[in-house]
Amino acid sequence: MGLMLGFDDSAPEDAKGTEPDTNEKAREHERELIIKARAGDADAFAAFIQPYWKNVYVICYGLVRNDEVAREITQETWLRVFKSLTRLDVEQNVGGYIARIASNCCMDWWRDEGRNERSAERQVNLTDLVHEDEAGLIEFEIPDTGALSPEERVILDERNMHLKEAADNALNRLPYKWREVLWLRYTLDHSRAEIARMKNLTVQAIGYRERRAKALFRIYFLEEWQKFYPEGNCFS
Repeated sequence: MGLMLGFDDSAPEDAKGTEPDTNEKAREHERELIIKARAGDADAFAAFIQPYWKNVYVICYGLVRNDEVAREITQETWLRVFKSLTRLDVEQNVGGYIARIASNCCMDWWRDEGRNERSAERQVNLTDLVHEDEAGLIEFEIPDTGALSPEERVILDERNMHLKEAADNALNRLPYKWREVLWLRYTLDHSRAEIARMKNLTVQAIGYRERRAKALFRIYFLEEWQKFYPEGNCFS
């Protein structure tokens, strides 16, 4: 991460305190900046992203809890925004579009190979959602590892790999706003109050999204898991 695209990733002080102006004149100016940026005008691109810099940094910092890393991911976000300018619908919620890119950049950072061990530990929190399912459609009981034969240990390793893959696939099938709240709650261990502040929503709204997301996640997880183990338990 780190292509500068002609602007400073630390952003000027006035940019950090600026919120996007939503009046029609400002929206028209923003559309003009986007058109110029698509043509390769780096100054126009820098002017376009300036009002959004603070919000993107806040999202990134909230997800990684490290100033240096948050600045790196903020820079990566702008790079992705720049590359996606031709796909950007200037009539849509541009701020929301940029925020989704920032969140996805943070997800990618957590999944990076250098953080596999930590990500694997946190992934358990996501698969714990399925343990809450009272339907009993999947049996996760694993024999005492000390009693496993070499062949069973291989099966166990494969099972753990499939468990993570099923959880990832199920998560990715969810609508974005539901996927995001589960990722924030169960992978990054944020409280509902923290997520509400991050997303500028009420705690009740986050709770609703979480409940809906959990219910659908379990359905998708069962479908993904049964692709690997139609009988439900790799040790049965």
